[in-house]
Amino acid sequence: MSLYHSVTVNSDSQNFEPVIVEVSNFYWKMDYYHREKRKKVISFVFSMLVISGCVAGYGTYGKEDHEVVRSSGEFSQLLRDPPSGTIPETTRTLTTKPIQKITTTTTESWTSTIPFCPERVVAYYSGTGHRDVSNIDFSKLSHLIFFHLLLDLNGNVSFRHEHQKLRFLELKEKARRANNNIKFMVSIEEDGVGFQFSKVASKAEKRQIFFNSFTTILQNYELDGIDIIWMHPYREDFANQVTLIQELREHLDRLTVETKKPYVISLVAPALGSTLGTNLGENIKNILEYVDFLSIRSFDYWKFSTVASAPLYSKTGPNVNDTVIYYIRKSGGNVEKLNLGLEFSGTFLNDVNSKKSQEQRGKVFWRNLEKEGWKDSISSWDLESQTSYIRQKRKYLSFENVKSLSKKMKYFNRQDLGGLMIWSLEMDDDKNTLLGAVSSCGYNQ
Repeated sequence: MSLYHSVTVNSDSQNFEPVIVEVSNFYWKMDYYHREKRKKVISFVFSMLVISGCVAGYGTYGKEDHEVVRSSGEFSQLLRDPPSGTIPETTRTLTTKPIQKITTTTTESWTSTIPFCPERVVAYYSGTGHRDVSNIDFSKLSHLIFFHLLLDLNGNVSFRHEHQKLRFLELKEKARRANNNIKFMVSIEEDGVGFQFSKVASKAEKRQIFFNSFTTILQNYELDGIDIIWMHPYREDFANQVTLIQELREHLDRLTVETKKPYVISLVAPALGSTLGTNLGENIKNILEYVDFLSIRSFDYWKFSTVASAPLYSKTGPNVNDTVIYYIRKSGGNVEKLNLGLEFSGTFLNDVNSKKSQEQRGKVFWRNLEKEGWKDSISSWDLESQTSYIRQKRKYLSFENVKSLSKKMKYFNRQDLGGLMIWSLEMDDDKNTLLGAVSSCGYNQ
């Protein structure tokens, strides 16, 4: 385009043809430059807005459908520090990858299209709830643990009371009738703050009393193993904890020679917030040499946060991803022995705006959700934590449902962990809704 005016001369004359003359005009040039510049600026801004929209849309897709692995701010330094030795091969799964689609309805009911079949599904039952054990689908379980027997300061193991023993016997009879391949175990936990494990593990004679006492129960009730809940040993207990479990393994191996039956030993590990206080992870590699599996209690994060009780990810506090990565790095490559813990319940706050909200918390079993005034059908979804929640005025409930558990199962498969731990069966409904969401397996084949 010329930077000159094109004008017509003598156009009104009948005797002459029109003549086109180009006349230089400096001001017109400047005006033209300014107009063209504004056009380019407007075009550039519009293009950037379009590109930004595309990037934002892709980012949302990435968060929802790719589930990008990220670390919380509080523990980012811990996760950035490389572990000593060789990083387990499974850490490569922290990169994002597409996953299969999940379908939803407008009422937020959630149906997974992916069949989940973990190699190991371990579930607890405490006998304290009102659920009829006849309604439990035991076929979906590889291991069933009755929670819990008591350990005294001398190393003796016992039921808490006669009613507990009756519940135990009922559970064992119905579980084995429904699934003849199920491994039926009992857990042993300290009573209150007596530090029984610490005192028993520190003395060779008390360790032997413990082994003998448990063996009596093991044989009398034809059990398949023992689950030890000693989650918070002090640093001075570390060596004794390993010794206790090592000698227990040797004791049960000798018993196996007599009975021709292998016995299972398992241990429970706490969520990351608790772990940092005790450095239990430093002991995990040694412990994993002697246990069949270690169940990570990857829930109850509400003790360290004011939001979700089991966030898959979080920017502001401990979460499932941080906890799992921590134990993977401390496992020494024994990732197949790690169980991801899932809780069939939720945590509510009565007044989210109160400074005393931590004191006004409570638990809601999945089976009691509607009975206590909450409806899964109206729940909302938190994209960052990948959890479901319900907000009712000043009340707030964070809970597990089929949708949130499906997200955790995809995460479980991506991390290539060995199994699942469920807390607990009496929290599920009589249709086994949540158990069905995490396992489509049949273990009584």
